[in-house]
Amino acid sequence: MLKKNNMKKTITIALAVLFLLTGVTGSIIGASHIERNSPFENTEDKTSLLQTISLHKSNVINAERQDSQFFYSFKDGGDEMIRSNDLQFFGDDEEMKTIFIKADDFGGVGYWEDGHIGPFWLPERPLQFTIQSENAEVIINGEKQDVSNLPIHIYLQGFFGISPILFKSDYFNGGTIRLFGWCKEISVAPYSEIHDYIYEQPLFDITNFEDLGQATWGLISSDFNDDGHMDFAGSWSTDVLNYKLFDFLALLSFWFPNFKLLTDMILELLPEIFISIYYNNGDSSFTRDEVYTHKWEEWGHIDDLDSGDFDNDGDTDLMFSLSESINQFKTNGTIYILRNQGDNTFGEKELITRHCSDMIDSYGRINPQLTSADYDMDGDIDFLVGDNSGMVEFYKNNGDGTFESAGVIEDFGYLSWGLTSGDFDGDGDIDFCVAAGVYVNNDGYVYLRRNMMIESNGSTCFETGESEKLFPIVSNIGTGCIQSMDYNNDGNTDIIVGLVSELFIYLSKNSNYEKFSLNNFPISATGRVNSIQHGALTAADFNGDGKIDLITGGVSGVIRLFWNAYEPIMPPLTPKIYNNFLYAPYSGEEVEFEIISKDIHYKDVFYQIDWDDGSNTNWLGPYPSTEKMSITHCWDEEGIYWIKVKAKNTDNMETDWNKRFFVVKEAVEE
Repeated sequence: MLKKNNMKKTITIALAVLFLLTGVTGSIIGASHIERNSPFENTEDKTSLLQTISLHKSNVINAERQDSQFFYSFKDGGDEMIRSNDLQFFGDDEEMKTIFIKADDFGGVGYWEDGHIGPFWLPERPLQFTIQSENAEVIINGEKQDVSNLPIHIYLQGFFGISPILFKSDYFNGGTIRLFGWCKEISVAPYSEIHDYIYEQPLFDITNFEDLGQATWGLISSDFNDDGHMDFAGSWSTDVLNYKLFDFLALLSFWFPNFKLLTDMILELLPEIFISIYYNNGDSSFTRDEVYTHKWEEWGHIDDLDSGDFDNDGDTDLMFSLSESINQFKTNGTIYILRNQGDNTFGEKELITRHCSDMIDSYGRINPQLTSADYDMDGDIDFLVGDNSGMVEFYKNNGDGTFESAGVIEDFGYLSWGLTSGDFDGDGDIDFCVAAGVYVNNDGYVYLRRNMMIESNGSTCFETGESEKLFPIVSNIGTGCIQSMDYNNDGNTDIIVGLVSELFIYLSKNSNYEKFSLNNFPISATGRVNSIQHGALTAADFNGDGKIDLITGGVSGVIRLFWNAYEPIMPPLTPKIYNNFLYAPYSGEEVEFEIISKDIHYKDVFYQIDWDDGSNTNWLGPYPSTEKMSITHCWDEEGIYWIKVKAKNTDNMETDWNKRFFVVKEAVEE
């Protein structure tokens, strides 16, 4: 009668594996082997182990599948049962790959609990993780792999070996991994390719301009030096010099609060905050000039930045917002003005207004966001402010750069972070749009608030009642950063929306907005997601070609220039491919995929697919732009496949290939 193995038998198997690994391979866990290109002395070592396991495999006298598990009995095993999901995995030696992986920093690991016994990994379950360490080593069959394009995602199929430290966290070493053994399939690829990120669509040509450190949340454009070229200004922060040391010192200071040396050391590691103006040199290059600075521990990060001749003296001033804090809990949203002294030097900051909140109120008047224009058409520049509360408040300019509140225009719910101004209805006065959430941790909307100065002959500034919903925002917090621009010079005001690490453009056409993807922002080598849902967009014609360009910032501190690439004839968006499988399918099993692209001229699209198994499709289509195409495929063999898909429109303008990582498991006969 067949029985499942108990814990004692499991431990026995683990010890047997350890004996084989240490005896057959000459103690591969020794340091002398780790330093080699491969942790194994020679291929005979691995062959001996495989032959040993193969011998057991040949002695199988019975097997039974129960609840997706396989149970084997052996001629030399008596009445005891030894469990394995995949002893058949160990086939010909040529199928196996020797692997050695060492990394001092990694961002995540995924594995099944029953895929290992302590440090011993069995070929029953896949193992995958992301490495971020610049000194990482990945060696396959004695050949060192290129892991320079960080972060790198590694997927192991049928891994058998040892990882004595899968991961370990401490203040100085961070996450570490040491892994060696064999596997049937391994994928080593940039994180972006695994997650189907598209860093650049054909609508803009994107350039990484400058890495400032972190928190480039305020961006604004203006011709600061009146030379006819559009400049821009940005707020940013230097990065913490050493996060691990900072965390360690912070922990020590908690236990020893009166130790002044610790406090001094922590202050040395803290960032500095800057506002810089980037002067346009007229050749698509810029020269940076710092015009303001403060210490993070005194005032924290700058939340947003705006500009304009607020005091009507003929030069461009700066306005910025931040959140005051008590013991690092944000409390009061404050707004300051920096007056231009006439030579693009700026005086001391002057307080405009302060919105007070309790320090534990996450949805109080903190994280203020700004937009400005002459809303009441009296010749001076007013401003609006949104914040975590969801309210948008209107401040009228007194004509000298001082302001008075005209009251809250509307409470949109929460997180009214996205604010941008423009003549959205084409009637000659300046409206505004706001992105805000409806419920906590739910989706939100972009709303339009119309200016009524023209229609009311100057008697009413903004319409009364609720604002118009333009389109929904699908994100975990229901809001994002928004920026108005006329992308395609058709006279309609379009809207850029930044959500976490994705950027979209909503093109205005016939009073509707159609959504097009612009790009995914790359994750930094240290694993930092470049969130842009809190500030960080500005638009203007920076290269003088008559088309409106875009500049982005974000949490990672990287400024990127998006040069407008609009043409009357251009390719559709690089297509994406989706499937609904929660788990990897088996070989021979049909899988349904959906493919979608969009063409901003709404032309029909065709698709071509490379399944990475020697089979390619011809051009399939045409399909209406914005509609999904469905197709099925099955693979005859298990493995790791890179599906590629590209699109073209009726003008025969083709996209680049987009790759998709896909895993197929070996079919198991009943």
